[in-house]
This record gives sequence, structure tokens and C-alpha cells, in this order.
Amino acid sequence: MTDVMNDNANIYVSNRQVRLLAFQDNSSSNKSNGLNIEANCDPVVGTISGLWIGEAIPHDSFIEDGVEIPTNPIKWSLCLMPSNDEFPSAFGAGYFADSGDIDENPVLFYTLRGTYDADTGAVQLVKRYERPVPKDKEVHYEGFLERPSTPDEKTRLTGTWRNLFASTLGVFYCTLQS
Repeated sequence: MTDVMNDNANIYVSNRQVRLLAFQDNSSSNKSNGLNIEANCDPVVGTISGLWIGEAIPHDSFIEDGVEIPTNPIKWSLCLMPSNDEFPSAFGAGYFADSGDIDENPVLFYTLRGTYDADTGAVQLVKRYERPVPKDKEVHYEGFLERPSTPDEKTRLTGTWRNLFASTLGVFYCTLQS
């Protein structure tokens, strides 16, 4: 903690908090009026969240085998939040508006949950569909966060996906929209 002092105030600064203690001395009445202001100045450093847009592309081997698996759009509301505890550090949600997988249910909702390692950029997600999709229908994503190196670039998440229920896999990419 760093201390900054002047005649009427003390300011305490740490990596998580700024605290201002200001006092005014009213000599004539021997009374002190105090002001105590505290502000948390450290929102979770490194948190990345917003709308992510991209695609999940099936592996080329499915095309070679004559199996038709569509490229699926990615439109995620996703938060990547560095964490040292057991809670998910990656979470979000999304939906498909043109799903042909479940009869009479063209819109399918899902949640995303997993981990984000801010040191390596590694991201692991599990996409779990909501009813009426069977519980065991999940899609697993493993990828890496790519931070922009120039102002014109966007934050990007790329990697692989696999759907054990459908025995399919492929690659994905999505970019954080500004």
C-alpha cells in the first residue's frame, strides 16, 4: 500500500483499492469534520466479454466421406474472466434460429461454461443445449484467445470442437465485436 499525504488528507493506494481520508480542522471550535471515501479500482483485470461472431466448420474428412454436416454460425454472448478458484471462468449463452435437429423447435437455446487461463490464453467450453434437446447432446470447444496486435485487429478465439453425441468434429473461430 502506498501512502500519499498532505496537510488535510491522507490517500491510501493499493492494487485493489483507493481510500481517501480527508479531515478539516475547525480550530475555533476544536471539532474535526471527516470525509472517508473508498473506491474499488480493480474490476477483474483481464475480463473479456461481449458478443462473439464466427463459425464452427466441420472437418474435411466428413466431406470426403460424403457426409453432409453444415457449417454452423457462432453468435455467443461470452465472458472470459480470469479466476483462481473453482468457479467457471468462462460462461455465456446463445441460440440457433434455424435448427433442423429437433422437430417443431427451430430455435434452440444453449449455455456455455468452462475455463479461461489468462496466462496461456487457453479456453475450454462446453455448450449444453436447453430442453427439448437431450441432456447428453453437448459440444466441446478447446481453443486459444488471440489478442489484437494492432488497433485494426479484433480479439479472436480459435480452436477445435467435437460433438460426441453426433460423432462430429471440426474447427471454429469467432471474433469479439466492438
